[in-house]
Amino acid sequence: MKDYPLIYSPRLTNVRDYIDFIETTYSSDVAFSYRSKPRDERIHKVSFNELSENTRALAAAMISKGFIGKRVALIGKLTYGWVNAYLSLLYAGIVAVP
Repeated sequence: MKDYPLIYSPRLTNVRDYIDFIETTYSSDVAFSYRSKPRDERIHKVSFNELSENTRALAAAMISKGFIGKRVALIGKLTYGWVNAYLSLLYAGIVAVP
């Protein structure tokens, strides 16, 4: 009798691998949803594809500004912008200090 794994688990060794994996696997699924204001009826939805594109773009901007090898404090409410900034820091290999 064969021993099958319960789920497929690719070898992910860092945040870059993880973000690349979720983009290809779950690209159109909702990664993050939020309201601009607490009482807004409209809910903004961000797909994994959008999240990974935004993460890469911000990471590239941080690298071009010379943040490699530095510590960056990340202060703010838990919003989509905060999540994107945090993932971008990790993606770029910059030390995030939440």
